[in-house]
Amino acid sequence: MFEKNKQIKKLIYKTIKMEILEFFNKLTGVGFFSFPEINFKTLEIIFWTFMSSWIISRFEPLQWLLNYLPNNKIKFLLQTLTGCIKCVSLYMGIIISGNIFLPTFSSFIAMLYDKTIGGWETKIKFK
Repeated sequence: MFEKNKQIKKLIYKTIKMEILEFFNKLTGVGFFSFPEINFKTLEIIFWTFMSSWIISRFEPLQWLLNYLPNNKIKFLLQTLTGCIKCVSLYMGIIISGNIFLPTFSSFIAMLYDKTIGGWETKIKFK
């Protein structure tokens, strides 16, 4: 009797899990939780996601433009959203790829960049 209840619970859990995955797949139109094949196109998407997030978060003329916005609430919101390279990488990855795994890889690369090379950006002065 105990074993039968355990099997029923497993079946219910598996059914609910599959329903949630199907819901997200229908919601996004692509396999949101489907793991992509690692090939050159996947690496290219990760690279361009990281580069676009670097330009948005680190490009000084773009950040200067945010300082000239008249509304302080909108300026604060945009500076908060574009100030963190890891966050921008995650947002841009979701917009570009349409699933969750590629933005996670891109955000991980952005975190490694921020921990290693990111500190050097402020210390190097070009004359």
